[in-house]
Amino acid sequence: MKRFTAVLAAVLMFSSTAYAQSRKDIQPYKDREYIKENSCFEVNMGSCTYSFNGKNQAIDTFEFMNTKYVPVRDMADFFGKEVTYDSYNNRIYMNEKQTDTQTTNSSTGEGGTAYLSNVDIYYRGFPLAKASNSYSGEVSGYSSGMEVYYLNLNNRVYVPLKLFTETLGLLRMYDGDSVYIDYPSDRLKIIPNAKVDYIDHYGKFEGDERDIDQSLIDEALRRQWCHYSEPKDIEMKYRIQYYDGILGIVVEVSTLNDDGYLIQNFYEIVR
Repeated sequence: MKRFTAVLAAVLMFSSTAYAQSRKDIQPYKDREYIKENSCFEVNMGSCTYSFNGKNQAIDTFEFMNTKYVPVRDMADFFGKEVTYDSYNNRIYMNEKQTDTQTTNSSTGEGGTAYLSNVDIYYRGFPLAKASNSYSGEVSGYSSGMEVYYLNLNNRVYVPLKLFTETLGLLRMYDGDSVYIDYPSDRLKIIPNAKVDYIDHYGKFEGDERDIDQSLIDEALRRQWCHYSEPKDIEMKYRIQYYDGILGIVVEVSTLNDDGYLIQNFYEIVR
């Protein structure tokens, strides 16, 4: 957790600068209309080291729509899932593994031309995301509402890393070419639709914030950050508050540009 705390602090401190620099490298296909009019895109392959549950593995990763894309089969194997392909229905099924066997990593290390794929992917019998019109997807129950694209590169299907981790209920954090993934704590619980916009003038926490476990504050910030595909030009703040007699952490996110975006969420500290 100390590693995650340090990484989180670095991300929050430098997210504005990092995003501003990355915007210079955004490709023309960042525009949705361009994607609708095209079916293939040149991508440059890189490699990220993923850490999860005591395991570390280098997995092919490329950027598309300013989002990290990862191969379905390799990531499923990394998380202990089994993948089967139904060629008749053009579907990929992902389920729990029946044995502890591990498949061979099919890394190519090469970029090239990625094609939009209309394959449907299912996890535990439910759609991970369902492709529509061969260029985008609508995700059932996906919290961020992001538009999803599946890409086929070198006969391998790639999906957004964010889609993968959120489907499995996991948190992620980036540190250069490393991605740290772990389970959320059962000591934090988000209260949906909590009306905390004007909570400043009531329910103030009178105690010492140092009595609050710092790892819970870090995770609340990290959970909020994970709603975004990649680091954005955002500013994050937190405060310890009471909401209807419940002690929790209010996380506030605001943009650093002129669109006026502001959101707050309330995370209950489970005793």
